[in-house]
Amino acid sequence: MRLLSVLLLFGFALPVSSSAQEATDLLQAFRSGTPVVDFRLRGEQVESDALDDAAQALTLRTILGYRTAGLQGLSLYLEAEAVSAPLGDDRYANAGAGALNNGVTGRPVIADPVGTQVNQAYLRLDREQGRLTVGRQEIVLSDARFVGNVGWRQNHQSFDAARVDLSASKTLKGTYAFIWEAQRITGQQAAMRSHVAEGTVTIGSLGSVTAFGFLLDYPDAAALSTSTLGARFVGDRPLFDGATGQFEASYAMQTDAYQNPADHQADYLNIAARVSGSHVGVSVAYELLSGSPEDGAFATPLATLHKFNGWADQFLGTPVNGLTDFQLGVSASIKGAKLAVVFHDFSADSGGDHYGSEIDLQLTYATQDRLGLGVKAARYMADDRGSSTTKLWLWTSLGL
Repeated sequence: MRLLSVLLLFGFALPVSSSAQEATDLLQAFRSGTPVVDFRLRGEQVESDALDDAAQALTLRTILGYRTAGLQGLSLYLEAEAVSAPLGDDRYANAGAGALNNGVTGRPVIADPVGTQVNQAYLRLDREQGRLTVGRQEIVLSDARFVGNVGWRQNHQSFDAARVDLSASKTLKGTYAFIWEAQRITGQQAAMRSHVAEGTVTIGSLGSVTAFGFLLDYPDAAALSTSTLGARFVGDRPLFDGATGQFEASYAMQTDAYQNPADHQADYLNIAARVSGSHVGVSVAYELLSGSPEDGAFATPLATLHKFNGWADQFLGTPVNGLTDFQLGVSASIKGAKLAVVFHDFSADSGGDHYGSEIDLQLTYATQDRLGLGVKAARYMADDRGSSTTKLWLWTSLGL
């Protein structure tokens, strides 16, 4: 509470933004608000060599929200999220927590438990050089590698948190959040006393550097508590015939924190390059999450994990011997449709195992009236870890 009071006082001390559309009274603030309506219908099938039966799910994600207009910089946002299974949920294991678990065994996991919840409910204070947000909210930092909303799953991840976003200038900005509970995609509620922060400085035409720190404290699961410090550089350069070269490099070190009884020490490294033309792009990347039985494995428990290390979701947790992921990707854009093909080769950081390889494909199309269509497939070919797995998705989305 002391920290929250300090953040509130700090927010009110900043000047009000002159460009904000403001209501003159509380009634007008509610009447002049903006409704949010969004639907996503998705079919998903999973086949694993480890199980005789496949998993099939047809799920619908419905979002109903309302954002009030600002009153002296203050606004309120409420969002309800409902996940339903129109054809039933008895043909897949949903990994739901507690009463949300459908009890299905012998089939692969499709982590979309049926249920309705308040996904976001927060009070926001906007000022000229910053913003304070208090309450349940989705938080995505940088590329979501360490903190994200897991937007691919039907039940998004959100956080009970107090967050401050500051913009000191056009070239310097930062974010800090104190999180006291994480609302996981399975319906689990994870108590925390965690600090997450990042600051970004733009260095002329060279690119931008982001320094970050994540101090995760789990009072009820001390072995998960870690301290992560690192930095990320992103830059781009014009090349030839309108092509652009993009480069990214990240490094982080992670140690045990708070009451964690383990002697934990691990590293993260990511190096990626991409060449993009008007319609085609080619990329190459190498990512390392170090690990060994002696020092532990680099963990990213709050990340949007589906976005990284293959869409077949075979590495949602870092193996005890760590993970190296070598990637090659090709993308293309033709008449509004976007195609992506990515190849992964997975190995252990220590111990010498070759985990396997994976090929991912995705085709998406979006219209100007917020209608989206997509098809996606992933094939993981196991070597020394896991079982060969095939996943297929078909979806449509509509925002009103």
